[in-house]
Amino acid sequence: MNFANSRVVRGILGLAALATVAVGFAPAANACGSVACDHDTLDLAGDWILTYGYAPGVTNDATGNYGPIDISPPGTAYGLHFDVIGPNDHGGTKYKGHYINTLPGTTFEYRGTWFADTLYDDRGFQLVQMLTQIPENQAYDVWAGKHWTYTSIPQATILGGWAESTGAWGSFRMVKYP
Repeated sequence: MNFANSRVVRGILGLAALATVAVGFAPAANACGSVACDHDTLDLAGDWILTYGYAPGVTNDATGNYGPIDISPPGTAYGLHFDVIGPNDHGGTKYKGHYINTLPGTTFEYRGTWFADTLYDDRGFQLVQMLTQIPENQAYDVWAGKHWTYTSIPQATILGGWAESTGAWGSFRMVKYP
Protein backbone atom coordinates (compact mmCIF):
# COMPACT_ATOMS: atom_id res chain seq x y z
CA MET A 1 0.00 0.00 0.00
CA ASN A 2 1.35 3.43 -0.86
CA PHE A 3 0.23 5.12 2.35
CA ALA A 4 1.53 8.56 1.32
CA ASN A 5 -1.19 8.73 -1.36
CA SER A 6 -4.06 7.14 0.58
CA ARG A 7 -7.07 9.45 1.11
CA VAL A 8 -7.74 7.97 4.53
CA VAL A 9 -4.17 8.40 5.69
CA ARG A 10 -3.95 11.97 4.33
CA GLY A 11 -7.13 12.85 6.23
CA ILE A 12 -5.93 11.30 9.46
CA LEU A 13 -2.52 12.94 9.09
CA GLY A 14 -4.34 16.26 8.88
CA LEU A 15 -5.80 15.62 12.34
CA ALA A 16 -2.48 14.46 13.71
CA ALA A 17 -0.79 17.55 12.26
CA LEU A 18 -2.87 19.78 14.54
CA ALA A 19 -0.83 18.66 17.51
CA THR A 20 2.38 18.76 15.49
CA VAL A 21 1.81 22.37 14.40
CA ALA A 22 1.48 23.47 18.00
CA VAL A 23 4.75 21.74 18.81
CA GLY A 24 6.53 23.04 15.71
CA PHE A 25 6.03 26.73 16.46
CA ALA A 26 7.34 26.81 20.02
CA PRO A 27 9.64 29.87 20.23
CA ALA A 28 12.26 28.20 22.40
CA ALA A 29 15.99 28.50 21.96
CA ASN A 30 17.80 25.54 20.45
CA ALA A 31 21.35 24.82 19.34
CA CYS A 32 20.83 27.21 16.40
CA GLY A 33 19.02 29.94 18.34
CA SER A 34 15.30 30.40 17.83
CA VAL A 35 15.39 29.60 14.10
CA ALA A 36 15.33 26.24 12.37
CA CYS A 37 18.62 24.38 12.06
CA ASP A 38 19.97 23.43 8.69
CA HIS A 39 21.56 19.98 8.56
CA ASP A 40 19.35 18.55 11.29
CA THR A 41 20.30 14.91 11.78
CA LEU A 42 17.85 12.24 12.87
CA ASP A 43 18.30 8.50 12.56
CA LEU A 44 15.28 6.39 13.49
CA ALA A 45 17.32 3.17 13.25
CA GLY A 46 17.56 1.53 16.64
CA ASP A 47 15.44 1.35 19.78
CA TRP A 48 12.89 3.95 20.92
CA ILE A 49 10.51 4.38 23.85
CA LEU A 50 7.05 5.51 22.72
CA THR A 51 4.53 7.10 25.10
CA TYR A 52 1.23 8.47 23.88
CA GLY A 53 -1.86 10.11 25.32
CA TYR A 54 -4.28 12.96 24.72
CA ALA A 55 -2.64 16.36 25.55
CA PRO A 56 -0.83 17.95 22.59
CA GLY A 57 1.65 20.78 22.86
CA VAL A 58 4.54 22.18 24.86
CA THR A 59 4.90 24.14 28.06
CA ASN A 60 7.41 26.58 29.54
CA ASP A 61 9.33 24.98 32.43
CA ALA A 62 10.79 26.67 35.52
CA THR A 63 14.05 27.46 33.72
CA GLY A 64 12.31 29.28 30.87
CA ASN A 65 12.90 26.47 28.37
CA TYR A 66 10.12 24.82 26.43
CA GLY A 67 9.43 21.16 27.00
CA PRO A 68 6.67 18.68 26.21
CA ILE A 69 3.47 18.67 28.25
CA ASP A 70 3.24 15.47 30.21
CA ILE A 71 1.18 12.92 28.35
CA SER A 72 -2.35 12.88 29.76
CA PRO A 73 -3.34 10.46 31.08
CA PRO A 74 0.17 9.19 31.81
CA GLY A 75 0.60 6.68 29.04
CA THR A 76 2.15 3.28 29.00
CA ALA A 77 5.65 3.23 27.53
CA TYR A 78 6.22 0.84 24.63
CA GLY A 79 9.50 -0.28 23.09
CA LEU A 80 9.96 0.05 19.33
CA HIS A 81 12.79 -0.94 17.03
CA PHE A 82 13.32 0.50 13.53
CA ASP A 83 15.58 -0.69 10.72
CA VAL A 84 16.55 1.33 7.65
CA ILE A 85 14.91 0.32 4.37
CA GLY A 86 16.58 3.02 2.25
CA PRO A 87 16.22 6.58 0.99
CA ASN A 88 12.80 8.03 0.17
CA ASP A 89 11.65 10.64 -2.35
CA HIS A 90 11.46 13.43 0.25
CA GLY A 91 15.12 13.91 1.19
CA GLY A 92 14.81 11.47 4.08
CA THR A 93 14.89 7.78 4.87
CA LYS A 94 12.35 4.90 4.95
CA TYR A 95 12.20 2.61 7.96
CA LYS A 96 10.34 -0.52 9.04
CA GLY A 97 9.76 -1.28 12.70
CA HIS A 98 8.16 -3.51 15.28
CA TYR A 99 7.41 -3.59 18.99
CA ILE A 100 10.10 -5.00 21.29
CA ASN A 101 10.04 -6.12 24.93
CA THR A 102 13.71 -5.59 25.83
CA LEU A 103 13.70 -1.97 27.06
CA PRO A 104 13.38 -1.29 30.79
CA GLY A 105 10.09 0.22 31.93
CA THR A 106 8.23 -0.67 28.74
CA THR A 107 5.18 -2.87 28.18
CA PHE A 108 5.24 -5.32 25.30
CA GLU A 109 2.69 -4.79 22.56
CA TYR A 110 2.52 -7.59 20.01
CA ARG A 111 0.25 -6.04 17.37
CA GLY A 112 1.23 -4.29 14.23
CA THR A 113 4.10 -3.42 11.96
CA TRP A 114 5.47 0.12 11.75
CA PHE A 115 6.44 1.96 8.57
CA ALA A 116 8.16 5.34 8.89
CA ASP A 117 9.60 8.10 6.72
CA THR A 118 11.69 11.07 7.68
CA LEU A 119 10.92 14.16 5.62
CA TYR A 120 13.78 16.58 5.11
CA ASP A 121 15.54 18.50 2.37
CA ASP A 122 18.51 20.13 4.16
CA ARG A 123 16.36 22.92 5.59
CA GLY A 124 14.61 23.23 8.91
CA PHE A 125 13.84 20.27 11.11
CA GLN A 126 13.39 16.59 10.34
CA LEU A 127 9.73 15.61 10.21
CA VAL A 128 8.53 12.05 10.76
CA GLN A 129 5.44 10.28 9.43
CA MET A 130 4.65 6.78 10.60
CA LEU A 131 1.94 4.23 9.91
CA THR A 132 1.04 1.23 12.05
CA GLN A 133 -0.84 -1.57 10.34
CA ILE A 134 -2.82 -3.86 12.65
CA PRO A 135 -4.22 -6.56 10.34
CA GLU A 136 -6.16 -8.52 12.96
CA ASN A 137 -8.16 -5.36 13.84
CA GLN A 138 -8.34 -4.11 10.25
CA ALA A 139 -7.02 -0.84 11.67
CA TYR A 140 -4.38 1.77 10.94
CA ASP A 141 -2.71 4.30 13.21
CA VAL A 142 -0.93 7.32 11.72
CA TRP A 143 1.69 9.39 13.51
CA ALA A 144 3.20 12.72 12.45
CA GLY A 145 5.87 14.52 14.41
CA LYS A 146 8.89 16.78 14.54
CA HIS A 147 12.44 16.12 15.67
CA TRP A 148 12.73 18.07 18.91
CA THR A 149 16.17 19.72 18.89
CA TYR A 150 15.79 22.11 21.80
CA THR A 151 18.50 21.95 24.44
CA SER A 152 16.09 21.29 27.32
CA ILE A 153 15.80 17.65 26.13
CA PRO A 154 19.19 15.96 25.63
CA GLN A 155 18.07 12.68 23.97
CA ALA A 156 16.87 12.33 20.41
CA THR A 157 13.15 13.06 20.81
CA ILE A 158 10.19 13.21 18.45
CA LEU A 159 7.00 14.99 19.50
CA GLY A 160 3.79 14.92 17.54
CA GLY A 161 0.24 13.75 17.09
CA TRP A 162 -1.45 10.46 16.23
CA ALA A 163 -4.84 9.27 15.05
CA GLU A 164 -6.47 5.85 14.62
CA SER A 165 -8.79 4.72 11.87
CA THR A 166 -11.17 3.84 14.73
CA GLY A 167 -11.46 7.54 15.68
CA ALA A 168 -9.13 8.08 18.67
CA TRP A 169 -6.39 10.74 18.48
CA GLY A 170 -3.85 12.45 20.74
CA SER A 171 -0.17 13.29 21.13
CA PHE A 172 2.98 11.22 21.47
CA ARG A 173 6.59 11.39 22.55
CA MET A 174 9.28 9.06 21.21
CA VAL A 175 12.69 9.07 22.89
CA LYS A 176 15.68 7.19 21.47
CA TYR A 177 17.04 4.61 23.85
CA PRO A 178 20.78 5.07 24.47
